[in-house]
Amino acid sequence: MQPINPQTDIIPTGKCEIRVREVSFVIPKATTRAEDHIPDHANPISIENKAMLPQFTSKTRACIYSRDGKCVGTLSPELFQNLNRAFHSARDSGQHTQISPPPNDVASELVGLLVHRQKCISQTNKSISQEVKESYQRVLPIHIHEVLQNWAMVTKEKSA
Repeated sequence: MQPINPQTDIIPTGKCEIRVREVSFVIPKATTRAEDHIPDHANPISIENKAMLPQFTSKTRACIYSRDGKCVGTLSPELFQNLNRAFHSARDSGQHTQISPPPNDVASELVGLLVHRQKCISQTNKSISQEVKESYQRVLPIHIHEVLQNWAMVTKEKSA
């Protein structure tokens, strides 16, 4: 049984979906060794000895959901709109007829890409070497890289 994240997961609909919504993120706090605070256990709560709570922010994101309602990844709304436009332009121009099996919709294709990436970089996947796992984090197939450059305005520096 998979854990449920009530902030991002939805009630399963039986199909892949994309929803644009507000998602909360934890802001990582950059600390140096001098800034690290070691609590005093003898005096657990005081003005000088207080808990450091994490900071949160909310951002609008396009959440990509699998058939079981789990959020498998998020994109910025702008990136999603560009990829969605590219998908529909390719479909309308007949480029999807050359692919077997033809893609159903943009949501299922994005779920497939994200799940494939997660499996490839998973630490439990013993059939793939660490070098290959790291390459999945850096290198994209040339046709996906071209689409990202043309439609999402991603430069080589941004994808590195």
